[in-house]
Amino acid sequence: MKKINIAIDGPSGAGKSSISKILATQLNYVFINTGSFYRALAYEMMSKNWSVEQLIKELFNLNFLYENDEHLFLNGVNYSEFLRDPAISQKASEISKHAEIRNHVNNYITNLVKHNKGFILEGRDTTFKVAPNAELRLFMQASPDVRALRRTLQNETIGIHKDFKKVLEEVNFRDLQDSTREVDPLHIAEGVIVLDNSSLTFDETVTKILELVNEKISDK
Repeated sequence: MKKINIAIDGPSGAGKSSISKILATQLNYVFINTGSFYRALAYEMMSKNWSVEQLIKELFNLNFLYENDEHLFLNGVNYSEFLRDPAISQKASEISKHAEIRNHVNNYITNLVKHNKGFILEGRDTTFKVAPNAELRLFMQASPDVRALRRTLQNETIGIHKDFKKVLEEVNFRDLQDSTREVDPLHIAEGVIVLDNSSLTFDETVTKILELVNEKISDK
């Protein structure tokens, strides 16, 4: 079967990562979570006790090698097992605001996929900067209330008990941050298909995207 590239962007909590992983498995595609690259750089920065300025100076001495979501290498070291630490995620969010760092990550991923097919890219910038020529570009969204409820229920399954109203406040604050930041704010790029899954189940969302994939493959 022919393969295409798929880019998925959207607000936090819309289900982008979990759905992208399932799609990659079903389609036998390579899943790329762009946030992993920032977390790898954050880990390197924290382990070396660098400032952001030092990290930026060292960027071109830091070489990525991406095989899949469980095998992301930086200068020959597999960083994947370290990247889920909350402190790493927080630092990654901070450094991703810097244009030099975003450009370094985006350039690597763009070069990785531009001459190949069969990638699912999930994360900020994917639909308009990292993979603007992907055959299927999606902006996946859901209402803040729905995303907050999903996050609350997800937290419960891992033993985190947080009031729904508090989670909703966090979702709204994150949306405001993402949509108003100076570098590459969250937005719906021209030509991107908007998929609102507020009233869709997880499986229904996957099915809808698979239908869109088949349409794009048929058009090739």
